[in-house]
Amino acid sequence: MRRVLLCRSIALAALPLSTAEATIDAKHMHHADSPAEAQGRRILSTAFVRVGPDGYLTVELHDGRALVLRNVKMGAATYCGERTAPEKPFCGRYGEVAAARPGGGPTPRDPADLDPLVR
Repeated sequence: MRRVLLCRSIALAALPLSTAEATIDAKHMHHADSPAEAQGRRILSTAFVRVGPDGYLTVELHDGRALVLRNVKMGAATYCGERTAPEKPFCGRYGEVAAARPGGGPTPRDPADLDPLVR
């Protein structure tokens, strides 16, 4: 009986969070995604799992900006990464994401450029 309880209590123990992570998680603990945030999270996570060894992720925002980020971390309501041009951190909300893709090259503007078989 003791072994089962001991194992159960260890499995339920949480890892300690940094002060910044604890503050962010506390603010957004009961946050429900809007449709735009849910779509942005899906777009970003799909590109995130395809990031290659270079570690770069290109994120296009609804305001027209395209950011090349590396070391991207996805949180509960925001994502953060290091910008490559001015080497400053960038954090954004999922609702701002219009498109995302792995890599850091120029973004195709014509949908036909995304797949050569579409032509």
